[in-house]
Amino acid sequence: MTQIFIKLQWLLVTAYIVSIIVFKMHYTIVSHVLGILMIGNLVLLMLLHSHQKYRYNSVVLIYFIFSMLALFSSLWSIDFDNTSFRAVQILVLSLYMFVIYNSFVIFKMQNTFLNAILIGSLINYLLLLGIVPTPFPVITEWGNRAFGTVGNPNVLAFVMLLSILVSSMYIEMRDKINTIFYYYQYLNIVLALYIILLTASKKGAIFGAILFFIFLFQTVKDPKLFFKFVVGVILGIFILSYIINIDNVTGAFENTLRRFMSFGSQISSESTSGSTGERKYFIELGLVLFQNNPIWGYGLDTFRYLNDKGIYAHNNYIELLVDLGMVGLVLFYYIYFSLMRKIFNMYDKKIRNFLFAFILILLFMEMAYVSYGLKLVLITLLAISSFAEKNDKKLFRRIDGK
Repeated sequence: MTQIFIKLQWLLVTAYIVSIIVFKMHYTIVSHVLGILMIGNLVLLMLLHSHQKYRYNSVVLIYFIFSMLALFSSLWSIDFDNTSFRAVQILVLSLYMFVIYNSFVIFKMQNTFLNAILIGSLINYLLLLGIVPTPFPVITEWGNRAFGTVGNPNVLAFVMLLSILVSSMYIEMRDKINTIFYYYQYLNIVLALYIILLTASKKGAIFGAILFFIFLFQTVKDPKLFFKFVVGVILGIFILSYIINIDNVTGAFENTLRRFMSFGSQISSESTSGSTGERKYFIELGLVLFQNNPIWGYGLDTFRYLNDKGIYAHNNYIELLVDLGMVGLVLFYYIYFSLMRKIFNMYDKKIRNFLFAFILILLFMEMAYVSYGLKLVLITLLAISSFAEKNDKKLFRRIDGK
């Protein structure tokens, strides 16, 4: 009976993470239902395993403290209702993180995260390549940027970056997976890079290329693995050539290039219009607001009420500085500090390099989006911390008897 509930938890954790990608914009009730079932089933499992104790790590603990700070900020917020509502949302997210971490650690379900990312990516491939009819829009109205099931081109690019990371990790764990699944990882990398092109995301293009070249550099060192890499990529391109038109690839590349050129002209302009102009305006305004209230800020999610455009900062650093002051910023980014220490102590050098590079990518990307309440980002940090703990050097020294 216990094994049935463990398998059910494996399914629920996987399905919940998939739902964050697939049902982010539509049918969001699915995520809420899966989340409640996931919590309930873990509680039942812990009752059946009465000898087990609930666990937490630095990511879970720090984010919980951060969510409590966010909740208390409603007391001094310039908009009590909005701040308290948003704070409750991230407090619930901290509960989900606690449940997922315990599922990972106690019942050894870390791979549910890897599999969920691949499933969510696959669903986006099927929709964006026209293999499966789309029940809702997956491309912008003017038809030049893909946003898939997540509703935002940059978020979709982030999902694809995650997908490249996951495939790189699975390829490194090639002895533990079957041959078909192993070669699918190469196809997945090719598909993810193509979807990043369709998003025309500047960040996605830059960081997708960086992740790919880190993967390539580490592959070249091993002649046998490099041969498999060549075979896998050729196979991926061959399959992809039957699915997409080369003109679509050219058009996506030209569209991405235009956005880079537009960025260059906007960065030198004084205009506050356009995505780059808005971000410049928000940074300048945010620094002024921070200087006026540097310690505790104006309350969670209040930046939108302090600027002329009425929207959030599109920059996690500025958003936190304004909303929760220096205290909130330091507390949130202590998560990254603790995470990098865990990664540094990993036994597997290749996976350590992948994860460390991805954390740096996240830190750079947060200059262009607000992440403190994004489920997928926080669960990614949680999963990375869990992988790092599982692969700790000290643990392997004990196993080796050294």
